[in-house]
Amino acid sequence: MLKEHPDEKPSFLFNRAERSKGNNGEVDERSKGSFLNIIGALLAYIEGDHGFSRHPKYKSKGILEDELTEKFDAYGLSKKTLQKKFYEARKTLKTAIGERNPSD
Repeated sequence: MLKEHPDEKPSFLFNRAERSKGNNGEVDERSKGSFLNIIGALLAYIEGDHGFSRHPKYKSKGILEDELTEKFDAYGLSKKTLQKKFYEARKTLKTAIGERNPSD
């Protein structure tokens, strides 16, 4: 008899990040790097780095962190976690750009 609700989804139903998870449930390093680069690029856009104009609403890094923690009560969105991840994202993006553009 077939189960109506199988215990596990077939692998084709998972997105690439989910398929690349190891045995411990962690996202692989390549996916993590991609996510951090995306966050870093968005921060650069908001903060006016890399030739962008600074968003007038976010005159300091803390304002964005404060707004996110006020509006979203969710796991991973505490001020301390945001500060840590934003720092990591900026650093990862800087390294990625530096590897492609050694003259910058």
